[in-house]
Amino acid sequence: RHYLSKLKEGGGSSNNPARAVIPPSIGTCTSQVLSAAVVLASKDFVCATAGGASSSSSFSPKPATSPVTVLRDKLQMHKNFVNFLTHGGAYRRVSTSGRIRLRDHGEMITAARALLIESQSYFSNAESVATAIQDDTRRSELAEVRQMVTSALEGTSDDVSALSHSWARLQQLLPENNNGDDFSQLEKDLFLLTSSSICHGIGQALRYRQNESGILYDIPSYDSSSVISHISPWTSSPEMLEVLFTQLQAIQRVGEPILSSSLDFDTDTMNMRQYVEDIS
Repeated sequence: RHYLSKLKEGGGSSNNPARAVIPPSIGTCTSQVLSAAVVLASKDFVCATAGGASSSSSFSPKPATSPVTVLRDKLQMHKNFVNFLTHGGAYRRVSTSGRIRLRDHGEMITAARALLIESQSYFSNAESVATAIQDDTRRSELAEVRQMVTSALEGTSDDVSALSHSWARLQQLLPENNNGDDFSQLEKDLFLLTSSSICHGIGQALRYRQNESGILYDIPSYDSSSVISHISPWTSSPEMLEVLFTQLQAIQRVGEPILSSSLDFDTDTMNMRQYVEDIS
């Protein structure tokens, strides 16, 4: 925050405000200690919860801020932090594993924001159609689904390192068994929203990785070297792989009932194939 304040003031008396405020201990600690410290510092605002003065983190957003805005601000703060390390001369001593963990934080913020935006978009589009045709029953169904999804995604903008748990909570709402005839519109909404949010969220994270790896983190977006190959990004964590596997199982289980009762068979078939391709 001191660094950002100096930037707003025009840098103050120093040509390099980052070097002016960076702790002296940075220059004497080992690369291993420095890398662990910057990852923990980054995690402080990645996991900051909205709680005002009572919050445990000094980076906590204001309670009244919308979750999507919270995540937008968190991403900017994360980028400012990495730039601070770079301009202060500390980032060059951060290990490859530390840089990947920092990039993970940026990706998870991006994916969490995409998840929330996709959810909002799904309901906005569906409610517009229901309103246009004056279908009160459909609007009631959507209100019920929205309430369920809102409860499942509560806290997503707080600790983004637990993003896989948000998707897992959505998946818990999906029907475990269905014979096709009893497949409700509510269940279809939950299935389509969960599938699209996973694809869109991870897709946005991978796009962030492609765009920012070299520019911001000074690491390749994809590398087959022995150093990086032993460091799995968050998208390959056991928790995320379990989410992806569970969703593929859900598609296999409920795909046929959805298509058999579809009012737009071609579109639903195309979407289903795209979900399978993206998640696989």
